[in-house]
Amino acid sequence: MKPTAAARRAFTIVELLVVIAIIAILIALLIPMISRARLAMRRPLCASNLRQVGLLLHAYANENGGEIPAQYGWDEPPGRPSAQFGPMVYPHGGIGLLVGAPIGVAPRAYVNSAKLFICPGDQKELQSQGDDEFLWNQQWHTRPRPKHLGIMSFNYIYVPKGGDFYGHYNNEPWQRWHPGLFPDLERHSVGSAKAVLVERTLTAFRVPGKEYEFHGPGGNVLYLDGHVDWLTFDQTRTYAGLGPPKDYVSYIATMLKGFDREGGSP
Repeated sequence: MKPTAAARRAFTIVELLVVIAIIAILIALLIPMISRARLAMRRPLCASNLRQVGLLLHAYANENGGEIPAQYGWDEPPGRPSAQFGPMVYPHGGIGLLVGAPIGVAPRAYVNSAKLFICPGDQKELQSQGDDEFLWNQQWHTRPRPKHLGIMSFNYIYVPKGGDFYGHYNNEPWQRWHPGLFPDLERHSVGSAKAVLVERTLTAFRVPGKEYEFHGPGGNVLYLDGHVDWLTFDQTRTYAGLGPPKDYVSYIATMLKGFDREGGSP
C-alpha cells in the first residue's frame, strides 16, 4: 500500500526537525570554540601593544639619561621619585609622562592614544571618549581636573634608586616618606630583565576557577629590556593574587621577584 500524501508530508517534517536539531547541536559546540579563538587572538594583540609601549619607554629613556618615567607620589608631587605599583595613570608622573594632548600634558608627546594601554580583552575599562578612543577618566575635561587620567589594563612598576616610597604603609593615617623601603627592587632604567608593566589579571586577588581574565588563564608582562612574556595563573599562583596581604611590603617584594624570575631573558 502506497503512503498517502499526508503521510509523506509528515515524514518530511520529521526529517526537517532532525536537521534543525543537528544544526542546533553543532552551533552549541562551535560557540565555545569561537569564544576561545577570540580570546586567543586578543593575546598577541595585547603583547604587541606592550612591545610598542616598551619602545616608547626606551625612546623616553634615550632622551632622559636612560631613565624611564618617574613617579612622584600618589597625590601632590613630593619633589623626588617614589615607588609605584598600580594601574592608575597620573598626568605628571609615571606612564602619564608619555601621554600628550588632548588628554595628557606631557610636553613631548610619545603617544596620544590610549589604545596601547588598554588590553583588547579588557572590556570592563572601555569608556570611549571620542574618535581617538582615549579611554581615561571622563572627569578630566571638567574643572577642577581630577588627579589622575584614569586606569589602564596594566600595573606600572617603578622603583627609584634606593627604593624610596611615598605613601601609606602599615596602616598609617597619613602619607609620608619611607626611605629605602624597597632597596632590592630598583627598576628605574631600561635594559634589565625586570618587570615594568604587568597585566592586572595576574595581580588581582584570585579564586581558583573564577579568575579575572582578559584573554585566557594568565597575562602578559613587559620587561625593561623590551621583551614580553606570557605568564599563566599556574606559574604565578605561589606569589601573585594571593588575597589581601597582611604585609604589603613583603607581598610586593615576593610578587615582583616572582615576575622577574619567570621573565628571564627574551
